[in-house]
Amino acid sequence: MNTSRHLGWLWRELWSHRTAFAGAIFCTAVSAGLFLLIPVWAGHLVAVVFPGLDIAVLARHLALGLVLFTAGALFSFGRTYLMISLSQKITSTTRIRLFRHILGVSPRTAADAGGGELVSSFSNDLQVFQEALTRVVSVFAPALILLVVFGAAMAWYTWPLFLCAMVLISPLVLVTSYFGRKLHGVSHSTQEQLATLVAEVTEMLGGLKEIKSCNRESDVAVRFDALNAEALRVQLDYEKMDAFHPVAVTLAAGAGITVLIFLSALFLQQGIITLEVLTSFMACAALAYSPAQEASHSMGRLMQLFAVMDRFNRIHLLPPEKEGRKRLSPELARGEIEFDGINFSYPGSNFSMRHFSMRISAGEKVALVGPSGGGKSTILDFIPRFLVPDSGTLLVDGLDVSDLKLRDLRQVIGEVYQEPIIFAGTLLDNLRFGAPEASLEEVRRAAEAAHVAEFADKLLDGYLARIEPRGANLSVGQRQRIAIARIFLRDPRILLLDEPTSALDAESERLVREALQRAWQGRTALIVAHRLATVHAVDRIVVIDAGRIVEEGSHRELYQSGGLYYRLYREQLCREQEETELAPA
Repeated sequence: MNTSRHLGWLWRELWSHRTAFAGAIFCTAVSAGLFLLIPVWAGHLVAVVFPGLDIAVLARHLALGLVLFTAGALFSFGRTYLMISLSQKITSTTRIRLFRHILGVSPRTAADAGGGELVSSFSNDLQVFQEALTRVVSVFAPALILLVVFGAAMAWYTWPLFLCAMVLISPLVLVTSYFGRKLHGVSHSTQEQLATLVAEVTEMLGGLKEIKSCNRESDVAVRFDALNAEALRVQLDYEKMDAFHPVAVTLAAGAGITVLIFLSALFLQQGIITLEVLTSFMACAALAYSPAQEASHSMGRLMQLFAVMDRFNRIHLLPPEKEGRKRLSPELARGEIEFDGINFSYPGSNFSMRHFSMRISAGEKVALVGPSGGGKSTILDFIPRFLVPDSGTLLVDGLDVSDLKLRDLRQVIGEVYQEPIIFAGTLLDNLRFGAPEASLEEVRRAAEAAHVAEFADKLLDGYLARIEPRGANLSVGQRQRIAIARIFLRDPRILLLDEPTSALDAESERLVREALQRAWQGRTALIVAHRLATVHAVDRIVVIDAGRIVEEGSHRELYQSGGLYYRLYREQLCREQEETELAPA
């Protein structure tokens, strides 16, 4: 547990909002000063006012005490409000930093980190962080300040009794330290288990259709129940320890107070202190008791805060994408691509690519075909640097992509995937996603070219129709056509197509294919295709198997050679014929 690092971070965050922090410290100091007058007031009440038995003097003195209490309470309110607002601002800033850092990592790094883990950081972890930080900032920190102030006042009234009090609270410090270490460990386990639970829910919701189609609801429910039971167990362990902590503190404090009262009586009997001094000292001790309790009770939240910060640090340690310095002008880009001696492997996988080389001329249309898992999609992901080769060089227009600014590189590349990403919002928002400055007329022209206008005009609100998250209220074909319309609006020089028609029915495939043929005119296009009948119109077919090129040429050349392409084509043709024969009339 790196306490000094966490406390240093907390101090820097508070200092970044120093105006509000200074206001909170001011309110804390004023309220502490006002409450410090209460022991003086109480000592005077006992030593002077009560013996005089003057009702008018007593009334004025009590009124003064009420003013002191009221003013102290108002400044305490100001302190609490400012501290809570500080914690809310720090939480908001932390949330922004986390999100921006995740945006800055590569898709592969984010996938390796686990989508459920990242979702948990933005749901459960941030909620716990906010609650713990609010408690620490609004209660724990002011309590420590008040303890120092009231402790100094106790020492000023009678240092011998103060030294005795310091010795007597040593068991309290030991108890707090012991529970602090335990709570930190249990907090870690709790957050880890809750993150696992969120990850499981995220995965299950993403695969709900598969779960239901395979009748695995009961098995999934049992698995979830086991994870939920474990999460409940560690949560109860934390709650039990957090609940017992103040009990142990109270017992230790009670024993210390008992001994302190006994010693006070001895000091009073021996004439070491007077009744007025003892009254003021005890009033200070009573004022210090509440912040001592609050500080001790907040220890669990402090440890919980440290545990969540450790999890946030793991996210911040995810390496950001490496940014190049060279510029690539989208207007001057030609779209020439060259792979030169690329080596790559996935951790924990048997797949490897060794000395892969391939050149694609500007404006050339190249299809990548071959068995599943051969590395076709991996090749596509190298170009926009979603994946980085272990070694070797990838050139775009003769420039090493690792030296290029990512924004410039990706500006000249457009992608259409098998499952295009559609966002919640309007149809217009989704069409403009890659070109937010596009005019409505430009959007309409792109929509017509991509066959989007055919269904957009039928929607109740047209281009302003609401689209559900991930395009749930659209067909796969409609989502694909939206993705292609984005290509027309962005006008990239390089087009990457990853099985864009594999999940479509015949009519949707025809429309998408027509839109794609319009989209790749004048552009360099690299298409991954499993339906081999769709690649006849390309300039060159490259057959990929186990991360290497085994054949390349035109459809006719590869078919006549009788190699892997021929076998894949014949197998696919036979399957399609069988499906046609088995289809109901």
